[in-house]
Amino acid sequence: MKLDKKAIQNTANALRAVLEELEGLLQLSGDAHYLPAIVYTLDIESGDAFGNYNALKTLGYETDEIEKKQHKLLEHLIHPEDQHLLDDILAFFRENRGDFWVSAVRLRESRKIYHYFTISAIGYEKNQDRIRRAVVVLTDITHFIETDKQFRGLVNQEILSSISKREKQIIKLIAQGYRNVDIANELDIRVPTVETHRKNIYKKLKLRNTADLITFAHENRLLD
Repeated sequence: MKLDKKAIQNTANALRAVLEELEGLLQLSGDAHYLPAIVYTLDIESGDAFGNYNALKTLGYETDEIEKKQHKLLEHLIHPEDQHLLDDILAFFRENRGDFWVSAVRLRESRKIYHYFTISAIGYEKNQDRIRRAVVVLTDITHFIETDKQFRGLVNQEILSSISKREKQIIKLIAQGYRNVDIANELDIRVPTVETHRKNIYKKLKLRNTADLITFAHENRLLD
């Protein structure tokens, strides 16, 4: 079964519809532990988290360990390559980039095997047009994903959705060997503007150099 962006968006819409109920449950520690997912509230300013981690039992962890470590256990189980995601959530809301964030993450079960999860964050409780809190939901999608390649494709779908039309044009031109001055002439913009776009592209895609960008462009068919 293919997991696509539309399926994730449908999940997001459903989560929005029950946000108030989730918030209420999270304030009642007894009831929160019966939610069928890893769900927690996140204070955007402080980074403090509180919620339901009892769903980690499905990965083979004992109640005592879960209750003792809670969010620290979740952080410890995240794949090293995905550790940045928790910081990415905070940065997204602190920079006021929107009220809904989504990606995918790998969590290690007790047998050292990784499971695939979607991780969604919905912002709420605004103050002066800035989001103060978010509800974060992790849902196991291992039965949809068979390989790391499929997982990376899912992550890339979400990254691509954050790239503007202009940035995609510049990625394509860079991958075709254009220099900054050539790109500026082609798109009728200034060289400093190209440089700014280029810097933002590397940051968004978490790429180190032009070779990485060219590989990303080919893998995601941005040259078609």
